Amino acid sequence: MVVEDLTGSGEYRQWLGDIELVMEVTAISRARKDTGEMISKIHGEIEGAAANQAVILYSDAEHSADNEYGTLPHVIEAKPGGVLHFKGSGGEDVFVKRVNHPGTQAQPFMRPALTAAQRFIGNG
Repeated sequence: MVVEDLTGSGEYRQWLGDIELVMEVTAISRARKDTGEMISKIHGEIEGAAANQAVILYSDAEHSADNEYGTLPHVIEAKPGGVLHFKGSGGEDVFVKRVNHPGTQAQPFMRPALTAAQRFIGNG
């Protein structure tokens, strides 16, 4: 598909919509699903006018970057006067003021969405 032949047309807008859909579906399929928050915060949009349109994919979940790139070991502390709560390995409730988190392995979901869009464009 030659993009220059379509700019400003409804067909071009549809093509961008297809790219947006490929990116959004790929990101959602790769994102963490344990609480549902991550997948509910992934959004795609088409911005701009005519030949200056762009597909924008973003996640406004608080831990998006941590999931995409992973984290190093770090300390997590409760807010003043509060406690952290989680389930222990035996399912018991655990309440502490501070934990040494071992870090998180990267779970990319946005970069694979870009790769999927690049493949789609190349095959378009």
